[in-house]
Amino acid sequence: FDAAGGRLATLGTDRAVRVWDVRSGRELQALVGAHGRTNAQEAWAEGFEFVGDDRIAVSPWARGNSLSPVVARIFELSTGAEVDVIEHPSDDTGAREIDVSPDGTLLAATHAENNPEVHLYRLPGGDPLDVVEAHTRVLDIEFSHDGSVLATAGVDGVAKVWTIGNDKLRELLALRGNPNPVMSVSFSEDATRLV
Repeated sequence: FDAAGGRLATLGTDRAVRVWDVRSGRELQALVGAHGRTNAQEAWAEGFEFVGDDRIAVSPWARGNSLSPVVARIFELSTGAEVDVIEHPSDDTGAREIDVSPDGTLLAATHAENNPEVHLYRLPGGDPLDVVEAHTRVLDIEFSHDGSVLATAGVDGVAKVWTIGNDKLRELLALRGNPNPVMSVSFSEDATRLV
């Protein structure tokens, strides 16, 4: 859902991201060829996020495809035009999970399979801001609704909360005790609880 709750984006195995009007059910935009996630078991990964009111970020990489330096492609929803490409600064990598801060100024990404790192980029433009080793493998990332903190979930059974200050991520809290991988994280509306 977008921030206002009026639009829903879907990612399908036909390589398209579609944006829908929630009230009418009408398709507003189809971004055909926006990603490479053609395997149904891989398409579920969170590879797209709304950026402000009129843009969407799409991570094009999928497991089994060649690695690419492209972290996200940014599309304007009103026209469907690609308006920006965010790239990893040093090598080919596959961005698996992405999330965008509610104000649309930060993009967080995890890269490829078994990568322990979370990367933080400035939007627009994609300037790299920070990299932290978060888990043995990062499975999910999510900004709080006010954008002040980022949560991560890991295969190591830990959920972490990171503060964001001066364009840097700093570990605030590590929630340990789960013997199994933590697959997903989600903040309550007021960011006082993490599910």
